Formats: sequence, structure tokens, C-alpha cells
Amino acid sequence: MVTQKNQKENSSKKQQPFSIGRYTGIASKMLGIVIAGALIGHFFDTYVKYKIPICTLVFSVIGVFLSMYVIIKEFSS
Repeated sequence: MVTQKNQKENSSKKQQPFSIGRYTGIASKMLGIVIAGALIGHFFDTYVKYKIPICTLVFSVIGVFLSMYVIIKEFSS
């Protein structure tokens, strides 16, 4: 009885670093996609010379939705 309990505790401890690494990777992907969108938008704003950073806002929002799509796809697999 005691050994089964210890085995369950040991297996859950072994899976924890894998879970942390997986979620850290997903968060890094999200951050990268949103930052890439903001940088692309900033580039277009400086190229077209808009006074209001419309492209930065639009591409940032697109980056957020794209990162949500990537997360949903990641969790569904």
C-alpha cells in the first residue's frame, strides 16, 4: 500500500518539469508572435509615416489572435 502511494508521488514529480517546460515553450511562442506582429506594424508605420500607429495596433491584434490559434492547436494535439 505504501509503495503504491510512493510510486504515484514519484511519477507526478517526474512529470512536473516536463509540464513546466511545455508551458514555458508555449508562452515563449506567444510572446514571439505578438512581438513580431508589433515590429512588423511599426515597420509599416515608419515606412508609410502615419502619425497614429495604426499598423502597429492592427498587426499586434493579429499577432494576439495568431498566438491564440497556435495555443489552441498546441493543446489539441
